[in-house]
Amino acid sequence: MSVAIVVQARMTSERLPGKVMKKVLEKPLLEFLLERLLRFQGVDLIVATTENEADQQIVDQCELMGVKCVRGSKNDVLTRYLQASEGYDIVVRVTGDCPLIDPEIVREAIEKFLRGEYDFVSNTFVRTYPRGMDVEVMSRDLLEDLNGKDLKPSEREHVTLYIQSHADDFSIGQIAMEPNRSDVRLTVDTEEDFELIQRILEHLYKNNPHFRLADIMELLEEHSEWLELNRQVKQKDQHG
Repeated sequence: MSVAIVVQARMTSERLPGKVMKKVLEKPLLEFLLERLLRFQGVDLIVATTENEADQQIVDQCELMGVKCVRGSKNDVLTRYLQASEGYDIVVRVTGDCPLIDPEIVREAIEKFLRGEYDFVSNTFVRTYPRGMDVEVMSRDLLEDLNGKDLKPSEREHVTLYIQSHADDFSIGQIAMEPNRSDVRLTVDTEEDFELIQRILEHLYKNNPHFRLADIMELLEEHSEWLELNRQVKQKDQHG
Protein backbone atom coordinates (compact mmCIF):
# COMPACT_ATOMS: atom_id res chain seq x y z
CA MET A 1 0.00 0.00 0.00
CA SER A 2 1.32 3.43 -0.92
CA VAL A 3 1.85 5.88 1.92
CA ALA A 4 2.10 9.68 1.79
CA ILE A 5 3.15 11.81 4.73
CA VAL A 6 1.40 15.12 4.13
CA VAL A 7 2.64 18.14 6.09
CA GLN A 8 0.28 21.11 6.22
CA ALA A 9 2.16 24.39 6.52
CA ARG A 10 1.50 28.07 5.90
CA MET A 11 3.11 31.41 6.66
CA THR A 12 0.02 33.27 7.88
CA SER A 13 -0.47 31.65 11.28
CA GLU A 14 -2.26 34.00 13.65
CA ARG A 15 -0.17 33.93 16.81
CA LEU A 16 3.30 33.63 15.24
CA PRO A 17 3.22 34.58 11.55
CA GLY A 18 5.96 32.97 9.48
CA LYS A 19 6.78 30.48 12.23
CA VAL A 20 7.60 27.59 9.89
CA MET A 21 10.39 29.64 8.28
CA LYS A 22 11.84 31.11 11.48
CA LYS A 23 15.50 30.15 11.64
CA VAL A 24 17.62 28.30 14.18
CA LEU A 25 21.26 27.53 13.39
CA GLU A 26 20.67 29.37 10.09
CA LYS A 27 18.02 26.82 9.02
CA PRO A 28 14.24 27.37 8.89
CA LEU A 29 12.16 25.21 11.21
CA LEU A 30 10.44 23.67 8.20
CA GLU A 31 13.79 22.32 7.05
CA PHE A 32 14.34 20.56 10.38
CA LEU A 33 10.88 19.01 10.14
CA LEU A 34 11.24 17.81 6.56
CA GLU A 35 14.77 16.58 7.17
CA ARG A 36 13.48 14.35 9.96
CA LEU A 37 10.63 12.93 7.86
CA LEU A 38 12.84 12.34 4.82
CA ARG A 39 14.50 9.49 6.73
CA PHE A 40 11.61 7.20 5.80
CA GLN A 41 12.17 4.68 3.01
CA GLY A 42 9.26 3.73 0.78
CA VAL A 43 7.10 6.61 2.02
CA ASP A 44 6.58 9.81 0.04
CA LEU A 45 6.72 13.23 1.70
CA ILE A 46 4.46 16.02 0.46
CA VAL A 47 3.90 19.54 1.77
CA ALA A 48 0.41 21.00 1.43
CA THR A 49 0.47 24.78 1.57
CA THR A 50 -1.86 27.52 0.33
CA GLU A 51 -2.14 29.69 -2.75
CA ASN A 52 -1.34 32.73 -0.62
CA GLU A 53 1.59 34.71 -2.04
CA ALA A 54 3.41 34.56 1.31
CA ASP A 55 3.58 30.78 1.04
CA GLN A 56 5.91 30.96 -1.95
CA GLN A 57 8.69 30.79 0.67
CA ILE A 58 7.45 27.34 1.63
CA VAL A 59 7.34 26.27 -2.02
CA ASP A 60 10.90 27.51 -2.50
CA GLN A 61 12.12 25.61 0.56
CA CYS A 62 10.52 22.42 -0.72
CA GLU A 63 12.19 22.87 -4.11
CA LEU A 64 15.56 23.28 -2.41
CA MET A 65 15.05 20.00 -0.56
CA GLY A 66 13.49 18.06 -3.42
CA VAL A 67 10.16 17.70 -1.60
CA LYS A 68 6.89 17.77 -3.52
CA CYS A 69 4.65 20.71 -2.65
CA VAL A 70 1.02 21.32 -3.57
CA ARG A 71 -0.99 24.50 -3.11
CA GLY A 72 -4.65 24.87 -2.31
CA SER A 73 -7.24 26.63 -0.19
CA LYS A 74 -6.19 28.34 3.02
CA ASN A 75 -9.29 27.31 4.96
CA ASP A 76 -10.41 24.12 3.19
CA VAL A 77 -7.50 22.04 4.43
CA LEU A 78 -9.38 18.79 3.81
CA THR A 79 -9.39 19.50 0.07
CA ARG A 80 -5.70 20.38 0.31
CA TYR A 81 -5.06 16.94 1.80
CA LEU A 82 -7.05 15.24 -0.94
CA GLN A 83 -5.06 17.11 -3.60
CA ALA A 84 -1.73 16.25 -1.96
CA SER A 85 -2.56 12.56 -1.45
CA GLU A 86 -4.06 11.78 -4.83
CA GLY A 87 -2.93 8.33 -5.96
CA TYR A 88 -1.99 7.11 -2.47
CA ASP A 89 -3.70 4.54 -0.26
CA ILE A 90 -2.69 5.83 3.17
CA VAL A 91 -2.35 9.41 4.39
CA VAL A 92 -0.22 10.42 7.37
CA ARG A 93 -1.10 13.87 8.71
CA VAL A 94 1.63 16.02 10.26
CA THR A 95 1.42 19.75 10.92
CA GLY A 96 4.11 22.32 10.21
CA ASP A 97 4.32 23.43 13.83
CA CYS A 98 6.09 20.18 14.86
CA PRO A 99 9.75 20.71 13.85
CA LEU A 100 11.09 18.21 16.44
CA ILE A 101 8.75 15.34 15.55
CA ASP A 102 10.31 11.94 16.19
CA PRO A 103 10.17 9.84 13.00
CA GLU A 104 9.97 6.66 15.06
CA ILE A 105 6.67 7.81 16.56
CA VAL A 106 5.37 8.37 13.04
CA ARG A 107 6.64 4.92 12.06
CA GLU A 108 4.87 3.31 15.03
CA ALA A 109 1.58 4.95 14.06
CA ILE A 110 1.89 3.81 10.44
CA GLU A 111 2.73 0.25 11.45
CA LYS A 112 -0.24 0.11 13.80
CA PHE A 113 -2.55 1.32 11.04
CA LEU A 114 -1.15 -1.21 8.57
CA ARG A 115 -2.27 -4.08 10.81
CA GLY A 116 -5.75 -3.35 9.48
CA GLU A 117 -7.54 -3.16 12.81
CA TYR A 118 -8.45 0.55 12.79
CA ASP A 119 -9.97 3.24 10.59
CA PHE A 120 -7.74 5.85 12.16
CA VAL A 121 -4.60 5.81 14.32
CA SER A 122 -3.20 8.76 16.23
CA ASN A 123 -1.55 10.03 19.39
CA THR A 124 -3.71 13.17 19.49
CA PHE A 125 -7.19 12.18 20.70
CA VAL A 126 -5.92 10.88 24.04
CA ARG A 127 -2.76 12.84 24.67
CA THR A 128 0.21 11.25 26.37
CA TYR A 129 3.00 12.53 24.10
CA PRO A 130 4.23 16.13 24.27
CA ARG A 131 2.48 18.47 21.87
CA GLY A 132 4.71 18.67 18.82
CA MET A 133 4.87 14.89 18.35
CA ASP A 134 1.42 14.79 16.73
CA VAL A 135 0.67 12.22 14.03
CA GLU A 136 -2.57 10.91 12.53
CA VAL A 137 -2.88 8.04 10.04
CA MET A 138 -5.90 7.17 7.91
CA SER A 139 -6.81 5.77 4.51
CA ARG A 140 -7.37 8.16 1.66
CA ASP A 141 -10.78 6.55 1.27
CA LEU A 142 -11.65 7.86 4.73
CA LEU A 143 -10.69 11.38 3.62
CA GLU A 144 -12.93 10.92 0.57
CA ASP A 145 -15.77 9.80 2.83
CA LEU A 146 -15.32 12.89 5.00
CA ASN A 147 -15.28 15.08 1.91
CA GLY A 148 -18.68 13.68 0.91
CA LYS A 149 -20.30 14.66 4.19
CA ASP A 150 -22.08 17.94 4.91
CA LEU A 151 -19.19 19.30 6.97
CA LYS A 152 -19.04 22.57 8.83
CA PRO A 153 -16.35 25.03 7.68
CA SER A 154 -14.41 24.24 10.88
CA GLU A 155 -14.48 20.53 9.99
CA ARG A 156 -13.01 21.25 6.58
CA GLU A 157 -10.33 23.48 8.08
CA HIS A 158 -9.39 21.05 10.87
CA VAL A 159 -9.16 17.84 8.90
CA THR A 160 -9.90 15.27 11.60
CA LEU A 161 -12.28 17.32 13.75
CA TYR A 162 -15.30 15.39 12.45
CA ILE A 163 -13.69 12.08 13.43
CA GLN A 164 -13.01 13.42 16.91
CA SER A 165 -16.57 14.64 17.40
CA HIS A 166 -18.06 11.41 15.98
CA ALA A 167 -15.60 8.98 17.55
CA ASP A 168 -18.25 6.28 18.04
CA ASP A 169 -18.61 6.00 14.26
CA PHE A 170 -14.97 5.03 13.75
CA SER A 171 -12.52 2.40 14.95
CA ILE A 172 -9.77 4.51 16.50
CA GLY A 173 -6.35 3.23 17.52
CA GLN A 174 -4.02 5.12 19.85
CA ILE A 175 -0.30 5.06 20.40
CA ALA A 176 0.73 6.14 23.86
CA MET A 177 3.76 7.26 25.84
CA GLU A 178 4.61 6.19 29.37
CA PRO A 179 4.87 8.13 31.54
CA ASN A 180 2.33 10.65 30.28
CA ARG A 181 4.18 13.81 29.21
CA SER A 182 1.37 15.71 27.58
CA ASP A 183 2.26 18.60 29.89
CA VAL A 184 5.29 19.41 27.70
CA ARG A 185 4.95 21.74 24.69
CA LEU A 186 7.33 20.99 21.81
CA THR A 187 5.14 22.65 19.21
CA VAL A 188 5.67 26.17 17.83
CA ASP A 189 2.73 28.55 18.09
CA THR A 190 4.15 31.50 20.06
CA GLU A 191 7.45 33.27 20.67
CA GLU A 192 7.74 31.41 23.98
CA ASP A 193 7.40 28.10 22.14
CA PHE A 194 10.02 29.17 19.63
CA GLU A 195 12.50 30.04 22.36
CA LEU A 196 12.24 26.54 23.83
CA ILE A 197 12.58 24.86 20.42
CA GLN A 198 15.59 27.06 19.67
CA ARG A 199 17.36 26.01 22.86
CA ILE A 200 16.69 22.34 22.20
CA LEU A 201 18.01 22.49 18.64
CA GLU A 202 21.08 24.49 19.61
CA HIS A 203 21.98 21.92 22.25
CA LEU A 204 21.20 18.69 20.38
CA TYR A 205 21.35 19.14 16.63
CA LYS A 206 25.04 19.78 15.96
CA ASN A 207 26.24 16.63 17.73
CA ASN A 208 23.26 14.43 16.88
CA PRO A 209 20.96 15.62 14.06
CA HIS A 210 18.99 12.37 14.40
CA PHE A 211 18.09 12.99 18.05
CA ARG A 212 14.97 11.26 19.36
CA LEU A 213 12.22 12.31 21.77
CA ALA A 214 14.12 10.47 24.53
CA ASP A 215 17.10 12.77 23.93
CA ILE A 216 14.86 15.82 24.19
CA MET A 217 13.31 14.62 27.44
CA GLU A 218 16.75 13.89 28.89
CA LEU A 219 17.87 17.41 27.99
CA LEU A 220 14.76 18.87 29.60
CA GLU A 221 15.46 16.93 32.77
CA GLU A 222 18.87 18.58 32.89
CA HIS A 223 17.33 22.01 32.19
CA SER A 224 13.92 21.71 33.80
CA GLU A 225 13.71 25.51 34.09
CA TRP A 226 13.32 25.69 30.30
CA LEU A 227 9.85 24.18 30.64
CA GLU A 228 8.73 27.40 32.30
CA LEU A 229 9.34 29.30 29.04
CA ASN A 230 6.03 28.19 27.51
CA ARG A 231 4.19 26.52 30.37
CA GLN A 232 1.56 29.26 30.44
CA VAL A 233 0.80 29.08 26.72
CA LYS A 234 -2.77 27.96 26.07
CA GLN A 235 -3.19 25.66 23.07
CA LYS A 236 -5.65 26.78 20.43
CA ASP A 237 -8.48 24.33 19.85
CA GLN A 238 -6.96 23.14 16.57
CA HIS A 239 -3.75 23.87 14.68
CA GLY A 240 -2.57 23.95 11.09
